[in-house]
Amino acid sequence: MSGLKRKKITICRHFRTQNTSDWEWMSARKFNEWVRSYESSLPLEGYKGEPNSKDWEICVSSSLPRAIVTAQIYAENIPIEYNSDLNEVPFTHFNNGFFLPKASWLFLSRLRWFFGKGGYENRQKTVSRAKKVVTMLREKNEKSILIVSHGFFMNFLARELKSLRFKGHLSVYPKHGKFYIFES
Repeated sequence: MSGLKRKKITICRHFRTQNTSDWEWMSARKFNEWVRSYESSLPLEGYKGEPNSKDWEICVSSSLPRAIVTAQIYAENIPIEYNSDLNEVPFTHFNNGFFLPKASWLFLSRLRWFFGKGGYENRQKTVSRAKKVVTMLREKNEKSILIVSHGFFMNFLARELKSLRFKGHLSVYPKHGKFYIFES
């Protein structure tokens, strides 16, 4: 645990984005289009979230646009590093003629990921990315770090921090713009 003594890591999910209802019915093709659009989406305008904390020394953010904007709002007076290892686990694309609610497509995408059928990234690679991020945090000299990432990936990051005896709690479905604090 050397290098991680007395660190405070605040994990934050990006602000909410413009989004269609989870129950909107769509074809596989429309879901694929929605995924492409979501990957480049920005947060809703005027989103403030929780007040800026003055004790962070550095912010490390996902390189996706919705996280970048969130990081720029929360970390306006501290250095920000962008790291694609904090990006969300990619959604898989589908090639079929089914019409399903978007929530069903999202569930099926994560199911394919779990069984290693997603094509972009499997569970082992996601866990490996989370370990890589925690190693990077271990090597940082800063004691108070803000991380801006994405809901699904944050669960793996929290699990890795807990394996190193960090104390903290993360909801299974983290809220947008909310801080989850882990301390060693």
